[in-house]
Amino acid sequence: MAPRVKFTRDEMVQAALSVVKAKGISALTARAIADELGVSTQPVFTCFNTMEEAKREVRAAAMARGITDITQKGRQLIFTFDERVDASALLAVCTMASYRSRTQLSAGAAPRLTLYLQPKEEPLTAAGDLVDALGLHENETQQTEGAHPPKEETEHEK
Repeated sequence: MAPRVKFTRDEMVQAALSVVKAKGISALTARAIADELGVSTQPVFTCFNTMEEAKREVRAAAMARGITDITQKGRQLIFTFDERVDASALLAVCTMASYRSRTQLSAGAAPRLTLYLQPKEEPLTAAGDLVDALGLHENETQQTEGAHPPKEETEHEK
């Protein structure tokens, strides 16, 4: 009998984030998470009672990125951020092909991003997708910066 592989909730969320990054929130299924981890769907449902719970976890992980408000005005979603937002991740999301022509970024004490919804696009899904993309780009930025720690100044540079 093969040894039982156990995954932490955080590992499950990270696998879910990888799925969302590659295919979008609509592709997040128990099978997709299981495939990402190389296991059956059983561990996924041991960790999450429902896929809605998994999606909430993914969104909560991304919401920790500094979003203070999401307001809908007609066919626009307006995201307001605090000082925790990763500016390079925010710019990366705005330049993604799927957002490039439908976002507007406003700088200021509280940066704001306006997302123009596409016809028949559900606001909650659109907000979740954008939040997920922001969180994923922030994770990439942190990993890149972690891979290249800041260079210490030499005596000559001081």
